[in-house]
Amino acid sequence: MRAYNKCLSWKSDFGTKLILRLSYLTSNYGQSIFLPLVWLIVGHFLFFSVGLILGGYLPLHISYSNPTSEGFKRAFEYFFIYINPVRKAETSLSGYLIVLDIIMRIWSSYMIYNIIRASRRFIK
Repeated sequence: MRAYNKCLSWKSDFGTKLILRLSYLTSNYGQSIFLPLVWLIVGHFLFFSVGLILGGYLPLHISYSNPTSEGFKRAFEYFFIYINPVRKAETSLSGYLIVLDIIMRIWSSYMIYNIIRASRRFIK
């Protein structure tokens, strides 16, 4: 795959080169189970944090002056609810948060696909 990637040029084969580059960075061309798991958690954390900052998960918000264990528990729960790409459609989100939700679903789906792609080589 690396040799094929080197043969391509960014000008004429932009889409293919981009897909190969993302595949290498996120899963080492489907050889790593650990990399997509890390990218799933880190990427989703970043997207989820943006949603928190924009006020998409009210009454949940980031508070440095008054953190509570209940808020952490709720955020932990929401984090893993929103990481599921096939969850029920969210009706409480509006505007730009819908776009963020779609991006989170695409990201989770792609990373889960990479985990499955890497794990299937162990199944006989």
